[in-house]
Amino acid sequence: MDKAAHVQLLARAAGEYEVWPADAAMMVRGALGSPQLGWLSFQTLWDEITQTDPDLFD
Repeated sequence: MDKAAHVQLLARAAGEYEVWPADAAMMVRGALGSPQLGWLSFQTLWDEITQTDPDLFD
C-alpha cells in the first residue's frame, strides 16, 4: 500500500491529467503499433532502469 500511495502522490504532483476522447485514443493506438512492439520498445529502458536504480525493486 505504501508504494501505491507513493505512486499516487507522484502522479498528482505531476499536474492535471487530460482525458482523451475514445476516437482520438484509438487513432493513437493504431498509429503506435501493437502491444508487442510497445513491449519491445520498452525493454531498452527497462534494462537501463534495472541497472541504474536497483533500489526501486526493494
